[in-house]
Amino acid sequence: MAYRSSAHLGLEEQDALLAAVAPSQEAESRWRAIMDRMAFDEVNANTQRVMPAIFHNLRNIVDVPERDRMRGAFKHSWSKNTRMLYDLRPVLQTIDDTGVDYRIIKGAAVQTVCGSIGARVMGDIDILTNLANIDAVAGSLLEHGFRRSAHLECSGHSDTGHFDAWNFNKDETHIDVHVAEVKYPSPLLQRMISTLQMRVKGPAGALAVPPAELLVLHAAVHGDLSSGPTDLMQAALDLSLLRASVNRDRLLSYAIETGSLDALRRLDATLESLGLNTSGVRPSHGQLAVERVMARRRRVVALTTESSSVARRVADRRRNPDAKNRIRSGFNGHRSAYMTWIQWGRFAATERAAVRLWGGFLEEPGETLRDPKSVTPFLQGYSGITASAVPGPSLDWRFRVRLDAPIGRGDLRFDSPALDRLDAFVFINGIPRTRIVAGDLTTRTVGIQDMGPSMEISLRPLWNACERCYSGLDDLEISLETGS
Repeated sequence: MAYRSSAHLGLEEQDALLAAVAPSQEAESRWRAIMDRMAFDEVNANTQRVMPAIFHNLRNIVDVPERDRMRGAFKHSWSKNTRMLYDLRPVLQTIDDTGVDYRIIKGAAVQTVCGSIGARVMGDIDILTNLANIDAVAGSLLEHGFRRSAHLECSGHSDTGHFDAWNFNKDETHIDVHVAEVKYPSPLLQRMISTLQMRVKGPAGALAVPPAELLVLHAAVHGDLSSGPTDLMQAALDLSLLRASVNRDRLLSYAIETGSLDALRRLDATLESLGLNTSGVRPSHGQLAVERVMARRRRVVALTTESSSVARRVADRRRNPDAKNRIRSGFNGHRSAYMTWIQWGRFAATERAAVRLWGGFLEEPGETLRDPKSVTPFLQGYSGITASAVPGPSLDWRFRVRLDAPIGRGDLRFDSPALDRLDAFVFINGIPRTRIVAGDLTTRTVGIQDMGPSMEISLRPLWNACERCYSGLDDLEISLETGS
């Protein structure tokens, strides 16, 4: 039987989130609970990530444990965020001078709107634009000394139209450029770019940002994906920071229009279960019916008017004849179904059908894996693991593991020197779980629960990609730490 894994918040993450966003008395109690259980140096990476927000929430309480070290985390976050905004300032000035339409979204926008630079950790600054202006935005970044991320450039293929390649670096400043028409969630991003911008003054000048309601919905969508505790905690933080700037009627209207209402409702339900304030949106039965009608309409439009996009995805993901021959002769599983999945764009329906029918494309191991703490399935054989024999040709590092019994909670970690320069998506039983970001160690661990005795895991590239892009990933090391 195939089990679906899902992200979870452990006890420490729950306490850290409440310390960051709950009213002061509850927040202080939760922070003290963490410090009663462990030393400051022992808190996990997710708690460390929200530490600036915890200090920001408890800043008026002078006698909380480790206040000075929390304040140091906040100051570090403020310094890093401010430096990145200053590095981007001349780029935005050039973009403004040319009349190019753009929006700053995610962390930089949330903190600027709230006037709380430093309360939220930022790994990069996110710029949203559209197809008509992407070349101008990229040109402005290059003009001011930014360079494309090295791990997304490959001499094996052209990156023309490679929209995941619009990532730029300059020293310690990282910029991600998103194209509204092709980036998920496209309807929401297109609404962001088409809605009249707000010009909000920050430490490095005025930024063009979308309305707060759209920023909340964007956070809700990513929180709803729940690819790990970080996503959910970050969504809750953004909602807490933005709540005072949000008009509930506009929020509901935008949510229905952009297809984000379900994500907002699920995030609200999660926050409510933790005793946290929600968005306050309460759609009527009629509004829910409208949302369902509009969702069906969007699906029809995707099938009829966006067929070229689907065709492009199929073409981008299809392997060349030599690779297909190697896959056809070497794949060690349900070969016909796997070849269909490879040939027709790797769409989720085929993979999930294989999970339902057989537990995955690969055969279930005949024995159980006794020590899952450190294995390299593509370099050597293990009892309890079936690994794809053709990961390179298929651009699909897929393996299936069989354990003694289902495990309530666990952390699955991926390590390889190749991940210092490569992004990759992680799928478990056909469900997208997280994105590993090149060089970011915190993204290499996936929190999972209700993990079955048999589970198929797959690492896949960002598209467009070729086998040369992902060379070196065969030494992938996987470790599983289980909890109670």
